[in-house]
Amino acid sequence: MELTCTNDTICINEVLYDGVLEQSVELDYLLPDYCKGIFKVLCCRLIPHITQKRMANGRLMIEGICHIHVMYTAEETYRICTVTQKQPFHKTLELNKEAASPHITAAVRCDYVNCRATSQRRLDIRGALTIRTIVTAPKDYPVLCCAKGCGVQTDPLPLTVLGRRLSASQEFCVREELSVPQGKPSIDEILTIDTYASLTESRIIENRIITKGELFVHLLYMPCGEQPTPEVIESRFPFSQVLDLPGVTEEHSAAVRFDVTDYTCSCRQDESGQCCAVNAEFSICAVCEADKNMEIHVLRDAFSTQYQADTQVSPLTTKRMLYPLKETHSCKTTIEIPQNELNGVYDLSCRFTEEDCRMGESSFIITGTLSCTLLACDSESMPVLYEKKTPCELTLQTACSEESCFLQPIICPSSVSYRMISDTEVEVCAELCVTGTVYADVRCHAVTQIDLRENDAQKPQQPPLRLYYASAGERIWEIAKRYGASPLLIAQENEGITDPISAPCMLMIPSLSHSSQEGA
Repeated sequence: MELTCTNDTICINEVLYDGVLEQSVELDYLLPDYCKGIFKVLCCRLIPHITQKRMANGRLMIEGICHIHVMYTAEETYRICTVTQKQPFHKTLELNKEAASPHITAAVRCDYVNCRATSQRRLDIRGALTIRTIVTAPKDYPVLCCAKGCGVQTDPLPLTVLGRRLSASQEFCVREELSVPQGKPSIDEILTIDTYASLTESRIIENRIITKGELFVHLLYMPCGEQPTPEVIESRFPFSQVLDLPGVTEEHSAAVRFDVTDYTCSCRQDESGQCCAVNAEFSICAVCEADKNMEIHVLRDAFSTQYQADTQVSPLTTKRMLYPLKETHSCKTTIEIPQNELNGVYDLSCRFTEEDCRMGESSFIITGTLSCTLLACDSESMPVLYEKKTPCELTLQTACSEESCFLQPIICPSSVSYRMISDTEVEVCAELCVTGTVYADVRCHAVTQIDLRENDAQKPQQPPLRLYYASAGERIWEIAKRYGASPLLIAQENEGITDPISAPCMLMIPSLSHSSQEGA
């Protein structure tokens, strides 16, 4: 009887690149004639977004746009003003590797920014962006899952592993109108817009994912009037989008995130000429990753009771999906203000920057920085701005007890609030929504090839029965391989035995006749 082997493949995401790219931001900006001159720069923010990422000819290319916002007080009137610029950026990295269907993950953030007024009408802005980038490509890894004939005995191992990942991205626009709430003054100038989009619901149908989300918009504006003070408009807009993802089924688990990549807005005047609403258009990129576990058997080891055999065994590292995660956590900090300097608060904004996510004792620990910006007025009614960065740690309890578990979280702010706890302290509380999928590494050794030395002399025939004193912890497979016997026959001959051996005991080891070897 000839040796018959059955092969299978495991899809492994091979890492082509895992690192951080740096991108400088430089802008020498001259204020337009319609802008008021600069008295004092209050703050400068760089808000970057990735717009495109791709690989071609072994080269990684990432494109994006950086929104540059500068808030300042105008000379003479001390009125709060802003200027905004958009600066595209492009980053290229030679990987010198070709990949079919690569998967690119890129997250960009502002590393630092410096802004100074070189004159009343000129700004010098210098900053840097960091782009955390991971490039993987699916690779089919062949393994043996079954071998029969020629007296070959196998040690199968059932595994639950991740199948081929499906991914897609899709861009769409959301157009909405932001109305000035009743009782608030009309808009003279828009100062800043902070916006983000979050997933509220998703459902998979064949080859498509139906998603529902919510767009949050926080708009700060200067109203009309002789001595105006900044006002805030906050709105939440529901939206839905159908994402095409060929091959996805209800058996998959899909992770969807929304990135607001750009926006435009314009004031809409009413019949009296006042601006009581803003027409806004938001460009959103939906990114979807769908995973599904698969059941597979690999062979940990093999030998033949008839022939000498050369078995090639290779280490195998892949992963399996455990469960999706969604939790809400709070981060708190206190902004300290000098005595008698705070007369009122205009606006508060917060951002959370993730730095690390590690597995602790029955929990995931996410460390990051909560950056808070408080716009206020002092005792002389002059605009002032306070910024504070606070290290934060989020603890997510998990039922996963494996050290190899890992999580790639998506963290979105859901709400921000503050309260005065004294004349010199403002307590800030940020609610953060953490979503993601928990995975575990799967590591083992798998047989990839069995070569029998059929030209060599066959193994000598063994005695019909042997006695062996087994120690606790030994596996039947190890004993069978040592004596060239069948693990199945050993288990049948020693009724009630456990594998591994639970306590020292005497085992009967039957041998195989040449005729029975052919059917093994």
